[in-house]
Amino acid sequence: MSQLPVFSNSPVKTSNVIGTEVVNSNGDSLGDIKEVVIDPRSGKVAYVVMSFGGFLGMGTKLFAVPFTAFDYNVTEKEYVLNVSKEQLKDAPGFDPDHWPSMADEKWNRDVYTGGQPPDKLPSFGEDTPIGRPGQPAELAATYVLLASAESSYATGQVYGAVGGRGGP
Repeated sequence: MSQLPVFSNSPVKTSNVIGTEVVNSNGDSLGDIKEVVIDPRSGKVAYVVMSFGGFLGMGTKLFAVPFTAFDYNVTEKEYVLNVSKEQLKDAPGFDPDHWPSMADEKWNRDVYTGGQPPDKLPSFGEDTPIGRPGQPAELAATYVLLASAESSYATGQVYGAVGGRGGP
């Protein structure tokens, strides 16, 4: 008999996620979630699309953000994204009437890098005691967990794979 799924939180319908307010850690309203984009092969959430700015539909920018970048505030029923309004004003987004091609694999990867080329990305792990990112052997437990049936559903779970810094 196959193993039954175990959820760390109750599953949520995408229709309940769409329209949910997004705030930053200071409680400033950043926008709301417009779409939940699913990877059709894995069935997992690829990213969500959130709106920012604008007035009466004019000047609104959309951003594709990994769902794991959000925390959910159960009390306020809102998603919290740890960015300032100024960061979003200056960040590259896209126009609601001109979405990027979701078939463009480069664009999908850029969602997770902010569109920055590799030489512009921060040096992950340089602030750790060992001065480098974690190596595969150091992250093996997380790899095994992510490959297991227990993690086969999108739950918004954050795993402590922090590259040589120790887990949270």
